[in-house]
Amino acid sequence: FKQKTAYEISLGLVGSEMCIRDSTYVGTSYNGLGFVFVKQDKIEKAIDCYLKALESYRELKDHEKQLELLVGVGLNYRKLEHWEKAIECLEQALKIAKYIENRKEEIHIRVDLAEALFKLEKQDLAITQINQAVGDLKIIQTPWSSSLMRRIELLRNLWTEERT
Repeated sequence: FKQKTAYEISLGLVGSEMCIRDSTYVGTSYNGLGFVFVKQDKIEKAIDCYLKALESYRELKDHEKQLELLVGVGLNYRKLEHWEKAIECLEQALKIAKYIENRKEEIHIRVDLAEALFKLEKQDLAITQINQAVGDLKIIQTPWSSSLMRRIELLRNLWTEERT
């Protein structure tokens, strides 16, 4: 007799059609498991859970949760230095942010996207994202954190150095 871990039990319940039929609960459960895995630095397992949660929220057409998960998965792919996958998730998130007209989130996603694009040496695409983020900042005229502004300035400086 092998004692099961809480993860094994939870995962069995989450995957069981008999136990959970509501996509909201499935999404919430997988999202919670993903969070636990991130805290344990088990990023690949976290991503798997987040992607399963994303499926549930797509079924529900919950754009806010999809946006949140896609950004999170993109950032976790960045931690693993899987730049192409990070970019793919962030681009999907950007489309949703535009669709639901969440301009503030668009700005943050554009900066995250620019950082990933720079890692793949796609400087022109990266600076396009930065310029769009700066343009959006001017339009919505909201005070921004100094860390976001430093990230933007750092990326602009990288681009300038590459050009000279």
